[in-house]
Amino acid sequence: MKNISIWNKIYKNELFRPQYPNQNAEYFYLYHISKKKKSKLLDLGCGNFVNSKYFLEKKISVYSADFSYEALKSINYNKKIICRSENLPFKNNFFDYIFCDSVLYYNTFKQINKSIEEIHRVLKKHGIARITLLSDKSIDLVKTKAASNKFNKLEYNMNKTGINPKQIKKCFKNFKNLKIGMSSYNYVSINKQKIFYIITCSK
Repeated sequence: MKNISIWNKIYKNELFRPQYPNQNAEYFYLYHISKKKKSKLLDLGCGNFVNSKYFLEKKISVYSADFSYEALKSINYNKKIICRSENLPFKNNFFDYIFCDSVLYYNTFKQINKSIEEIHRVLKKHGIARITLLSDKSIDLVKTKAASNKFNKLEYNMNKTGINPKQIKKCFKNFKNLKIGMSSYNYVSINKQKIFYIITCSK
């Protein structure tokens, strides 16, 4: 509940409003989404809709889900859903694709595991999921008050869970074609890196 309250505050005060889709969304479309058939995609943890809008422009049927009422209330779109990732309100085998970028690690490990089970449940056979998780070696897990702006100060107070490749393989044991990539960066230091695992898998 703490994280939901913080995210609602962030979106209500417009402290996190990305204007463009992130590179992960663009690469997922370019390399994994079929351009030859109509498909349904779940943008799980859609935030302010910027990635959902990108996928919609590519003629994909997008369902935008988030647990933050404040994130969704300003979005004028009929396929927006308020829900938690560990309890998705969709039928089995419903989506061709699921995109979940930098969302699940704001949960406990138990909730992450349950969310991954739910993603597997609602994904169609041969469907593809792209999920970003936080590494247990990431600087994001270090609590600090030396944040550069209001969003960072609030975000650093959230509960987060880092994970390692062994845990990832266990969580994704029911998926096929599991690929674990990595992204790391820090724009002002080479020593303290933000580290994320980029997981691509199919059912």
